[in-house]
Amino acid sequence: MTDETPLLAPGEVVERYRVLGPLGVGATAQVYRVRHEVLGTAHALKVLQVEGASQVDRALQEARVQALLRHPHVVAVSDVLRWRDRPCLVMELVDGPSLEARLADPGPLPWDQALALLRPIVDAVAAAHAAGVLHRDIKPANVLIAPGPPPVAKIGDFGLAKVFAEGGPGAREGRTRRQVAMGTPGYMAPEQWADAAGAGPVADVFGLCALLYAAIAGQAPFPLDPVASLPATVGGRFAPLDTVADCPPALAAVVGRGLQPEPAARWPSVAALGQALDALLAAPAPPPPPAAAATSLSSPTLLPEAPGQVAPPAPAAPTAPAAPAAPARPLVPRAFLAAALSLVLAAVGSVGWWASRPGAASVASDAPPAEVAIPAMTFWRGDTTGQGAADERPVVQVQVPAFHLDRTEVSTGQYLACVAEGACTPPAWTEDATGYAGLTDPQQPIVGVTWSQAGAFCAWRGGRLPTEVEWEAAATWSTGAAGPEDKRAWPWGDEAPTCARARFSGCGEGTLPVDSLPAGASAFGPLHLAGNAWEWTSSTYPLRRTLFRRQVTHYVLRGGAWDSQAESLRPTFRRHTAAREARPNTGFRCAR
Repeated sequence: MTDETPLLAPGEVVERYRVLGPLGVGATAQVYRVRHEVLGTAHALKVLQVEGASQVDRALQEARVQALLRHPHVVAVSDVLRWRDRPCLVMELVDGPSLEARLADPGPLPWDQALALLRPIVDAVAAAHAAGVLHRDIKPANVLIAPGPPPVAKIGDFGLAKVFAEGGPGAREGRTRRQVAMGTPGYMAPEQWADAAGAGPVADVFGLCALLYAAIAGQAPFPLDPVASLPATVGGRFAPLDTVADCPPALAAVVGRGLQPEPAARWPSVAALGQALDALLAAPAPPPPPAAAATSLSSPTLLPEAPGQVAPPAPAAPTAPAAPAAPARPLVPRAFLAAALSLVLAAVGSVGWWASRPGAASVASDAPPAEVAIPAMTFWRGDTTGQGAADERPVVQVQVPAFHLDRTEVSTGQYLACVAEGACTPPAWTEDATGYAGLTDPQQPIVGVTWSQAGAFCAWRGGRLPTEVEWEAAATWSTGAAGPEDKRAWPWGDEAPTCARARFSGCGEGTLPVDSLPAGASAFGPLHLAGNAWEWTSSTYPLRRTLFRRQVTHYVLRGGAWDSQAESLRPTFRRHTAAREARPNTGFRCAR
């Protein structure tokens, strides 16, 4: 039982600390300004109102985590005391209001001031992740502001923190119970509603973007009332930031991406979010486009389409992040609201099944695919021969920054290693193996995964899905290529497909191992960019909105599959499907 009656009065002494006055009195904890009796130093004393061994254990974890996370923007904890059987934390005294109080009076911050104040909080959370700690309760009330100039923000209250790295700081016996919601409505990620124990680092990406949103708009992106907050959060229903506050559309896009209900659709890490904010703050003038080659096929230089999961360039050469589509109707592959808990429980059960099956250890030990480096290039997107299908992109000159691409498709063994670690959900064929006979051996390409599942795997490895421009460049270009006349018709050259170069219709049933058919490699070395399995990209496909049916987001597939006709293997050929689709002929590879 807790109440808001003050526990301590000025002048009382708690071990070595004399109480000077209250700083805050709440339902779960009371905070006092205290002075060390010997050293004369000022501190904050947080007296927790908790009951039960598990709550005391969680309070002690909070102390251990904050004591070990040494960061200038994390509220430091220096000691733990007990007062009348209540745990007390001796903390750094931040002599200023919480962000919540600052937003209540005088109101929201101008967007540039909000970024300057909260950008270091992103680094603080990234440092916590590097130490194996997930915060899970990022909100304005847990950010304290020390007066300036300039003011300094510090994040505290790791009471709901999850230690996700074995042996990390504050590691304790016991874990968050499964199927329990944990966090604060209005700021907590959808996965925290369904099962806080299964939340990963991108849940804090969601929390940080909700924090930025609140600082600029003066209100949380989602309702604070739990009954209204749950459907709005899992449905991704929030007003874009630039419609409720004065801020650049690019900033609204960065924040909006972090608030997507699908974890794989957000920034892949807190560090990636920080890089996006740095790029936006730098906002250099775009360089003039290079001169187009003397050919009637070229057109004014364009940038490649914004990748759906791409981290922005390294801070050494920042560029303003490309704005993704407005998040008014984010990707929600299922009716999540009614089935959120059942879906999570099904995934957890399947993960356990895969981890316990015979041979699971050998599958989980599979190394990730080797990568090849693709240099920056001036590239001609589209079919330059004039023989392509109507659905292929028009020939346009684009600039492709340097990137890395997996040499092979992601294998079934590699994907199941992610499933065993709880970072990926099981593929479709774990529930219904119809049509997947012979396609699920560890060295075969993983098939039967949705766009979100593919993106989650790449994020787990610190990467992303390639854009279709990147995919096409890796499949058709080579070092030294100067113009559209140098573009290859097929990854291996201009010769027609054969069964020695590609796996397609007429060459046999099913896929081949990911490291087969070296004769079909592209100039940069990737295998199976033609045939074997269609590959998801991060690029959306525009669909016409109909009168009676809500538009569903489709994503571009490239490369053809084992059951495709030869023409569909062309590196410029495009196919598209809904993000929720999982098929026996569709896999992926990752970029970074």
